[in-house]
Amino acid sequence: IKIATVDMTRIMNETKPALAKRKELDLKSAAAKKKLEEKQASLRSLEKNLKQAKVADDSKEAENFRSQARDFSRMVKDTEEQLKKDFLKMNKSLLDDTVAAIEKYAKNNSIDLVLEKSQAARGPVLFGDAGADITDKIVSELNR
Repeated sequence: IKIATVDMTRIMNETKPALAKRKELDLKSAAAKKKLEEKQASLRSLEKNLKQAKVADDSKEAENFRSQARDFSRMVKDTEEQLKKDFLKMNKSLLDDTVAAIEKYAKNNSIDLVLEKSQAARGPVLFGDAGADITDKIVSELNR
């Protein structure tokens, strides 16, 4: 039986597709943050103007402000949820591609079993010869 090990954490953090998707997610996150900050600044300005004008709490303007504040709160929550969904979708896509590359490599090299050798926590591999580690080969394959 031919056995190999692979460091999934390293693959998920170092490959070109992983770095590209992370950059894409960072750009989305930055754009969402900028949009939220602009809306928040607008609300603060409106609140300041209402206080300076000493608008009554039961006035139409005050109700409009409260409505916009509720909308902003929902906007923040929706944005966070969308970013989480995008992150999970990205991770699933990367994981699927990585597993497919590992499977292809294993079949092409007559490897019967590939085990995860995580550095962060104790995985199923307590010891593995460096020659059994195919992480570099998988990283190279995914970077093509």
